[in-house]
Amino acid sequence: MKYMIFILLTLMGKVSSAQSNQMGEVSYKLITNLTGDSSKKIQAQAILSFSNESSFYKTGLYKNLVSEDTTEIIQSNDEDKIESVYISFKESQMISRQFAFTELVWVGSNLDKIDWKLLPQRKVIASFVCHRAEGKVRGRLYTAWFAPDIPTNAGPWKLNGLPGVILEAVDSENKVKFVADKVSLFNKSSINSTLIKPTTKQKVLNEPEFLKVMRVNKDNFIKMIKSRPGVEGDFNVDIKSIEIYPEK
Repeated sequence: MKYMIFILLTLMGKVSSAQSNQMGEVSYKLITNLTGDSSKKIQAQAILSFSNESSFYKTGLYKNLVSEDTTEIIQSNDEDKIESVYISFKESQMISRQFAFTELVWVGSNLDKIDWKLLPQRKVIASFVCHRAEGKVRGRLYTAWFAPDIPTNAGPWKLNGLPGVILEAVDSENKVKFVADKVSLFNKSSINSTLIKPTTKQKVLNEPEFLKVMRVNKDNFIKMIKSRPGVEGDFNVDIKSIEIYPEK
C-alpha cells in the first residue's frame, strides 16, 4: 500500500512539473472596429509566446477589411513598426512598445491586477475547452475565454491573470476582438529565446510620461495640419486605440 501511494505521488509530481514548464505559442486574429463604422474594420495577425513565468505578444501585418474577399494593407510588418507587450509574471512587470500617437515608444509599468469574474459557460476554441470570464482591462470590459489545460496566466496584448491561457477575448462594444486560430505547445528550449526581457537604447517611459509624449505629439500634428495653406478653423483629432486613455 505504501509503495502504491509513493508511485501515485511521484506521478502527480511529474504532471505538476510538466505543467509548470509548459511553453507555447498562440496565433490570433485581431479584429478592431474602433470608429464604430463596420466598413472600417482592421485585421492583424498576432503572436503570443508564453511560459508560466513570462509572455511576449506582438502584432504583425495590418489590413483593412474592405469586404469579405478584399483587404488593403495599411501598415507594413517591418520590425521597426511592430507593437509588442512583454510581461514578467515572476516580477509583476510589463514592458510594451506602442504608439504615442505618431511615435513608437517603450513603456514600462507594473503588471495590471485585473479583477476577473469567472463564469460557468464553456466552449471549445482551437480544440481546447475554454472557460468564460469577464473583466475590465485598460478602459474596456472584456469577455475572455481561457483554457485551464494550458496553465499559464498569459493572454493577448495586455490581457492576463486567468488560470489558463486566454484564447479569445472581445470587448463589450464589439470594437476589439482577439481570437486564436492556432495553438502550439513546445518544450522549454523551443521558444526560450523569444521570452527574454526586451532591451532598447531608447528611454523606457513610465505611463504618465507616455501620456505626456502622446499629447505633445497629437498637438504638434494638429499644428502641422493647421499650418498648411487653405486649412482654416479649429478641429480636434481623436485618438483611436485598443487602450482607452484617461482624459487630461
